Order: sequence, then C-alpha cells, then structure tokens
Amino acid sequence: MAELLLLVLNLIWAGLALFFLGSISKIYLQREQLPEPSQNGELPTLSIIIPARDEAANIGECIQCIMQLDYPEGSIEFIIVDDNSSDATASIVNDYATLDQRIRLISADTLPKGWMGKSHACWQGVQAASGEWLLFVDADTYLSPPTVRAALDYALHKGHAFFSVIPFQRIVSVQERISLPGVFLGFASAVDFDRVNDPNDSFAIANGQFLLFSREAYDHIGGHQAIRAEVSDDLAFARAAKKLGISSYTLFGEQYIETRMYRSLREVWNGFSKNAIEIMHATSVTRTVVNALVSLGLASGMLLPVIMLCRDAPADALLINVSLILSLITLTILALSFTLTLRALRVPVIYLVALPFGLAMHGAIIINAYFRQKTGKRLWKGRHY
Repeated sequence: MAELLLLVLNLIWAGLALFFLGSISKIYLQREQLPEPSQNGELPTLSIIIPARDEAANIGECIQCIMQLDYPEGSIEFIIVDDNSSDATASIVNDYATLDQRIRLISADTLPKGWMGKSHACWQGVQAASGEWLLFVDADTYLSPPTVRAALDYALHKGHAFFSVIPFQRIVSVQERISLPGVFLGFASAVDFDRVNDPNDSFAIANGQFLLFSREAYDHIGGHQAIRAEVSDDLAFARAAKKLGISSYTLFGEQYIETRMYRSLREVWNGFSKNAIEIMHATSVTRTVVNALVSLGLASGMLLPVIMLCRDAPADALLINVSLILSLITLTILALSFTLTLRALRVPVIYLVALPFGLAMHGAIIINAYFRQKTGKRLWKGRHY
C-alpha cells in the first residue's frame, strides 16, 4: 500500500512539474525585448513622475539615472512626489533639485479616504505635469540613458498610447537570493503574453515600475482618480485601457531598466502579500487555493526523491523502482530548468537548493494575501488597505 501511495504522489508531482514548467516556459518563448531607439524624429515633451514614500535607500540612485537620460533637455521634466515620508527622502530629493532645474519636489497631501497611497501621490504629480506624455517610475527603479527614448520611439512607431516595460530584477542579498527566484517563478506561471498583448483578450497586466501614457490616453481612462481604490494600479490601468480600446503593450526591457524591489524576507512577504491576488488573477476562492497548492505541492514534492533514496526496500520491488525513476527524472528536469532561471537572474547556482523554499513562500504569500484581502489588513509602508 505504501509503495502504491508513493507512486501516486510521484505521478502527481510529475504532473505539477509539467504544468508549472509549461506555464513559465511561455515567459521565455514570448520574451519580447524593447529594441534600440532610432535617432530620427522629433520627441514629444515628457513628464517623469516618481512617487516616493520612505525611499531614502533608493531615491538617490533613481534620480541620478533620470538626470542622465538621453532626451532633449527642454522637453523633459522630473516630478518627485514625497508621500509623507518619515525618512530623509525629501531632503535627498531637494539636494538633487539644487543641481538640476528639471527636478521638482512636491509634498503629497494627507491620504484621503478611498485612495491608495501610490495612486494619490501620482495623481498629485500629474496635476503639476506639463508633458504630452506621462511616465510613472517607481523610486526603486533605475533607467539607463537610452530608456525613455527607446520606449517612446517604440510606442509612437507602433501606435501604443499605453506602454509598459518589465525591468531586470536585482537580487543581491542572501535573503533575496533564497526567496525571490522561487517567488518570481510562481508569479511568472500566471502570465501569458500572447493574451496580454492581444487587444481582443480581456487578460491584462502591466508593470507599475514603468508605465508610459500619452496624456490623451491617461485622461481618457480618468487617470489615477479612476483607479484610486485599486491595490494594483498597473493591473487596473491595463484592464481599463483594454476595456476602452486604447492601444496598449507590455514587453521586457532588461537591458535598459533595473529594479530592486525588496531587500529582506519581511519586505518580500509584505510587498507581495499586498497584491498577490491581483497578480495571480485569483478571482475566486477556488483559483486562490489552486494557485497556492501548485506552488506548495511542487515545493514539497522535492522531498520525494530523498524519501525514495532513503527507503529500505527490496531491489526488485517494481513499484518502488518505477517511483524512484520517475522521481529522479522529475527532479532532474526541474533542476535544469531552475538552473537556467537562476542564470537569467544572475544568481549563483548554489541557490538552487533554496528554490523549494521560494516556491513554498509563494504559495504561503497567496494564502496570506487572500486572508489580508478579506480582513482589510493589507499592509504596506505603514498603511493598511
């Protein structure tokens, strides 16, 4: 009976692995990168708006990057909105503003009821913006000099009025390397870019670290005021753009943009628990449970090869031998696939042993996000939503 149970568990694990790898393989097969910009054509005026709340660790590098952007000086402005920070964010921005007249610091008003903090800060930044195009960039996001020229060139050439770029994710500390690769893989399994960029498909995503709008498209949606209560402003804008028939597109720009989202396990846990339900498109309890169980099952299944190898069984036991072979094949395929992921993320391959933890953390984050959503206890940067 135990031998049959082990075979069934290995078959389930192999099935989960095939489903999961099939899902994340779409990211690699559909991984369209932002091309190099052309040097021809007049560029529109552009306002870059950066909401910043307690971003003293990031805002300096972010501003240094935008100051070096390859863009006509008289056609670009930088509006940084200090969202009631309790650290030195505003002071750091002021220091840079004295060096570059294109930089403006705005102090956000107290957060009104019914608004998400980031959306409220962005909305106030827009009120001070004069650009024909609006670019919203997170304070933990770092742009290389040709980034905005490349993005606008692509958007204008293709006729996209709403355009989003996914950056390369910096993974630096031991805590990040242990948790983030598995967590990222879990979220990547929910994304299908064939659907994302199909104007006739309601499935929509965008990346809030880099959101580019024509002013006309932004106003047509209703701006951040229209999505003020949405936890994930990027997904809300992507859905609204598709619903209104606004031409939109999302692709990768890893050679242009880098970001470092979280620096500790606590930040990873709280940051993704804030919007995991929206990212995974978990629109029901069933989908939430299924998404969590896939990651948790995949992670716990990696114990099966150890159990099989440690089990004392006769060498001619057919079911045990079949289970062991299936277990080792599944583990090998997963290890090879995850090694490629670690190399793409520039993480040492030794952290392969931590991927079960990252996947399990992804499943736990989904469960935590569901309960936080139901109880209204989603927490980020000192605010409950």
